[in-house]
Amino acid sequence: MKHLISALYISFGLLIVTLTYFDDFNGPEFLTGLGLLLVIVGIIPYLKYYKQIIKFHKEN
Repeated sequence: MKHLISALYISFGLLIVTLTYFDDFNGPEFLTGLGLLLVIVGIIPYLKYYKQIIKFHKEN
């Protein structure tokens, strides 16, 4: 369930960043920062998992 929630954070954050990236966007500028924050929050739970994979490959 944690992976699903993280994936949703990343997907929604990337959607917000994509929609607010272009010059014809007339909304508030903080939405781009909010989208980037959601992506970062979504990536944080995966860092422990990636550290374990890197450690495993260094040992072998």
